[in-house]
Amino acid sequence: MKDLLRMYEEDLLRAILEFGTVDGEAETKDLLDDLGEEQDLFEKALSDLEKKELITRKGTNVILTLTGKEAAKKIYSKHKYIEEYFKEVFNETDVHLLAHALEHCVSDSILAKMKGELALIGETRNLSELSIEDEATIIAISTADKKLFSRLLGLGLFPGSKIKVFEKLRNQLVVEVEERKIALDKSVADMVLISKDKEKVI
Repeated sequence: MKDLLRMYEEDLLRAILEFGTVDGEAETKDLLDDLGEEQDLFEKALSDLEKKELITRKGTNVILTLTGKEAAKKIYSKHKYIEEYFKEVFNETDVHLLAHALEHCVSDSILAKMKGELALIGETRNLSELSIEDEATIIAISTADKKLFSRLLGLGLFPGSKIKVFEKLRNQLVVEVEERKIALDKSVADMVLISKDKEKVI
């Protein structure tokens, strides 16, 4: 019950920010419509947030305090980063509900790593773009096919792993990862996003 209340309170703070005015004021009817008609849980969450001085009430409206606004912005920002991450890295399209569920359990350290990967994606290339003997670091596997994604992980194609191109054929690449050589179809290599390692200065 404690975890459920915490998640509901986080949802409530985000909803006030989303549906409220620029001053952080929202109508309870709009909030209930978004969160579901769980009146008892809603009232418990409001009472708890009020005790924590994250909200105040004015009639049927709820207002974020300065501290509450900061907390709501943090939750909303996490939600948006998770949405963007699954869009960019996994080509997922229906990401809102996914982000809605994950925003409660993604830690700040994991979120920082996700932000780092998103920042790198703009500078990444596909594995198939590398030349023979080029070395790179895998940033992400860009596929919505969960079976293929699992199979590639099973081959050692983890984000953060080092990979080297040994041979390029017409429709295949032979690469080394995790100290073993693997032949990949070009269509699959196109899904492997990499950051090319800088050449060593001798």
